[in-house]
Amino acid sequence: MILKGGGAKEYKPAQNYSLQTQKVSANKFDQNIKEVDGSIAIVSGKKLQDLRILNTQDLVKILPGFVFKTQSIDSVAASARGIGNDDAYNPAVGIYVDGIPQDPVFLAQELMDVSRVELLRGSQATIWGQNAQAGILNIVTNAFNSNKPRFYANISGGVLSEEARLQVSSPLIKDWLYIGGNLAYSYYNGFISKQNSSEKLNTGYGLSGNIGIALNPKDSRFGALFKYSRQEFDGHFNSFLLSEKEFRKRKILADRFIPHAKRHIESYALKLDYNFDKNSLSNIASYQDRYFLNHSSPTWNGQEKLKTATNETRLITQYDNGAYSIIGLYYQGIFWKGFMPPFADNAQMQSLSVFGEGKLPLQRDFDLTLGGRYSYDFARYKDEESNKNKQTRIFNPKLAFGYNLNEDTRLYLSYQTGYKPGGFDFNSGEKINPEHAHNAEIGLHSSFWQNKINFDAALYYIFVADKQVYSDCTGYCILKNTGSVDSGGLELGIFVFPIDSIQISLGGTFGHSKYIFGYDATTETNLKDKSLAYAPDISINANLDWNFINFSQANLFVNLNANFYSKMYFEIANITYQEPYALLDMGIRMEMKNGAQLHLYAQNIFNQTYKNYMYHGEPDIALFGDPFNIGLTFSYKL
Repeated sequence: MILKGGGAKEYKPAQNYSLQTQKVSANKFDQNIKEVDGSIAIVSGKKLQDLRILNTQDLVKILPGFVFKTQSIDSVAASARGIGNDDAYNPAVGIYVDGIPQDPVFLAQELMDVSRVELLRGSQATIWGQNAQAGILNIVTNAFNSNKPRFYANISGGVLSEEARLQVSSPLIKDWLYIGGNLAYSYYNGFISKQNSSEKLNTGYGLSGNIGIALNPKDSRFGALFKYSRQEFDGHFNSFLLSEKEFRKRKILADRFIPHAKRHIESYALKLDYNFDKNSLSNIASYQDRYFLNHSSPTWNGQEKLKTATNETRLITQYDNGAYSIIGLYYQGIFWKGFMPPFADNAQMQSLSVFGEGKLPLQRDFDLTLGGRYSYDFARYKDEESNKNKQTRIFNPKLAFGYNLNEDTRLYLSYQTGYKPGGFDFNSGEKINPEHAHNAEIGLHSSFWQNKINFDAALYYIFVADKQVYSDCTGYCILKNTGSVDSGGLELGIFVFPIDSIQISLGGTFGHSKYIFGYDATTETNLKDKSLAYAPDISINANLDWNFINFSQANLFVNLNANFYSKMYFEIANITYQEPYALLDMGIRMEMKNGAQLHLYAQNIFNQTYKNYMYHGEPDIALFGDPFNIGLTFSYKL
């Protein structure tokens, strides 16, 4: 969208999605997407705003093959390519914001002042390290090192929730020092009440924000960024398990216990950069402190504290012939203390790794990429009866071949690995072996018809040994190695701009994820050929955005967003599941020349009932997805 002097906005989406200009950070520095040997789904910040995607949970609406289910406010289950887990401390999909690794719980977070979101599919350990055996969710925010102040605010009200957001940035000292910050408040109104009462029970509020100071002297090789982030949550809705009958009636028994949870997270990060010649030297240090309280039953009042410290130093060199090299050193320390009756335990996991990767152009349009990461992991578990240690050494290689068929089409063949750390189960203190993932794929990035069509495809296969899954859930769950699994399939993504006023996107993942062999002690089930949890065989996203009316001072848009998921299981014995379902959202927005915007939205138009998580019992109980919701958003951008 560009502003014509004295007229309406001219819509030129094709330029934003051109294969020649689309930037990604798959290797921790900006590259054109056609230079990357891997499957990547990218969503711009503008598209997130247009679709009213306000948090990472909503990214499933636009990222094919990405599944994100919230079990409670301290436990999320994320998967990509069918590989995932519900381990709250070591997820299968890692998350980074501006190069800063996030606490696993931050997989669920607000999306504020975002430039783009990248989903790097498949194992990514060589560059990104542990907890990337299924992929990486990489969030890039808008830089605020500009002499022009920026301001954005919106307020939204709907049947289910209200939200308010504020984003500001400004120079403190022109051409030298800058400041920026974000603040988001949300309140979930709830829709469940007790019998003979109208009071809503599954309510809650969230408050999150950050502030940063950037030192970026003009014509200097040096830059620094300090960021402080904070997140608060207090409420009931995210742990509210209901029977299907209760959900449909929107009523529960009068004597039903109402769960309550609180979460508090603080994060500090310092990024230093120095650029010289063709080299970029960076150091990113971060510290995160999380407190969680879960009152899920009259007799259960669990608490935990988790502190995470990380530091990464890396040197990136880019050469004139298209070659590059990356070398780096990484440290992460996780320190956990829990009081979850009858347990009062301490655990720590520390990892030190050295990594490197390089791309070498070969004859004509071929190139070769080689990489590797060597990690030393140390785990300790301590309770009233024992003090245990475990050490692990792991090497993760990478090999890729690329071929530029022409300036608009790149073919690639790659092999990458990933791993989930071993150590100890925090509940029982039992030892766990690391989970190893091997990812092989062949794919392409292409654009044609003068960049009006962009097409990506990848055929992949993943093998995972020593799969870690929560099992023995008799009173509490224990994390165990349960066997070996594999996943294979096809990913497709197409973006079409037939005329300047219309954007059409369609993406899908088609595959199957299953156990090769394994055993579930809880249900005494042989897992051979059982489907993996949170791994639908088919997921499809479709989106249409149409600028159907232009006025002198405003443009009107209509947007349709549809999603389909095939049958999905919630545990490895394949007892609980969600049948295939589809969701449809719709929005109409008015974008005005003065920077104001009105957005009328409707979500889950057909009021589809679906489960995000399910627990087998008498009766079965589940966390259900949101019913039909309608609302209005007003925003202003300067």
